Amino acid sequence: MEQQKIIVNALPVKTWHRLDVNEAKTIAYTPTAACTVQAESEQGTTQISAVSKVEPEQSVETGVGAALTPVFQWGMQIAAASNTTDTVRMTIQNAPQAESSLQVLVNAAGGSHLTIVQNWEGQANHAAVRTILHVAANATVHLIQVLADNSADSWNDVGCVAAEKGSIELTRLYLTKGNLTSGVRADLIGDGSSFTSHSGYLVQQNRTLDMNVIVNHIGKKTMSDITAEGTVQNHAAKIFRGTIDLRTGCSGSEGKENETVLLLGDDVVNKTIPLILCSEEDVKGSHGASIGELPQDILFYFASRGIEKETAEKIISRAKLETLCQGLDEKTADLLQKTIDEVIPT
Repeated sequence: MEQQKIIVNALPVKTWHRLDVNEAKTIAYTPTAACTVQAESEQGTTQISAVSKVEPEQSVETGVGAALTPVFQWGMQIAAASNTTDTVRMTIQNAPQAESSLQVLVNAAGGSHLTIVQNWEGQANHAAVRTILHVAANATVHLIQVLADNSADSWNDVGCVAAEKGSIELTRLYLTKGNLTSGVRADLIGDGSSFTSHSGYLVQQNRTLDMNVIVNHIGKKTMSDITAEGTVQNHAAKIFRGTIDLRTGCSGSEGKENETVLLLGDDVVNKTIPLILCSEEDVKGSHGASIGELPQDILFYFASRGIEKETAEKIISRAKLETLCQGLDEKTADLLQKTIDEVIPT
C-alpha cells in the first residue's frame, strides 16, 4: 500500500509548471514522541513552559503549510514581558529512532527585545519543529536556528506575525545530514513592521533541501530582506522559493531577495524561484540570483598558492556559512562556528 503524501512548501500562486517547483510532496507521518527540550532564559525575564500535550496552533499560517499541522501534538510556550531584553537558548533533541515533533509558541509583548537560539540535533526516523512568532508593537524577535540533526527526513516550519513597528529577524544554518523541508511565512500586518531572513546551507551526499520563504506586506511602509547563500554538491538537490507579496494598501513598502549558490559537480540539481507579487503602486520590489561553479580565476589563485581544488572548494563553502556569524553574540557565534567545523573540517 502506497503511503499517503501531503503538499508542503507551496507557492502562493502557481508558476513555471514545467519546472515542477510550485509545491513539494512529502510522506505524512504520525508522531510517537515529543522532542526533548532544554531551554534557559539568560536574563530570567522570559517565561518558558514545559513541553506538554497541546492542540496545534492554527491562528498563524506557516511556510511549510497547514497540511503538516496534525503532526504537532506536543508543544511549549515562550513569553517575553513588555519592555524587556532577553536571550533564550534552546537545545532541541529528536527522539532516537522515533517519529518526533515539537511546536514552539512565542509571544513577544510590546517593546520587548527577544533573541531565541534553537540548536536542533539528534537522530529520528522523522522529526518536525514548528515555531510561531507573535511580535507585538515595537517588539523585536531574532530567531537563530542551527539545524544539524541526523534524521532521515525532517521539517522546520516557521510562521510570523508582526504588529506596528514590530521587527522579525531570522538567521538559519542548514547542515542536516538527511532530507530537510523548511518553510517560513511572515505577515507584516502593522505599519512600519519589518522582516529579514539570512540563510546559509550545505547540501551534499544525495540529500535534498527544499526551502520556502513567503513575506506578505500588508501594513504601510513595511520592509523585507531575504538572502540565502550556500553550496550544493555530491549528487545533492536544493530548491529555494522566495515570494514577496506587496499587497493593496501597503504603500511605501519595500521587499528584496537574493540568493547565491555554489554548484560543485555536474550531478547536482538547483532550482531557484524568486517571485514578486504586486497589487500596490507605491512600492519597491527586487530580486536576484547568482548560480554557478567556482570561476577559473579563483581556482588559479588558489593553485598558485599550492592549494588543491578540493581544498579551495571547502574554503569557499566554509566562508559562505561563516558570514552568518557576523553580528551575533560570542556564545551564539561560537555555536555556529563549532557546527560548521564539524561538517567542514579545516
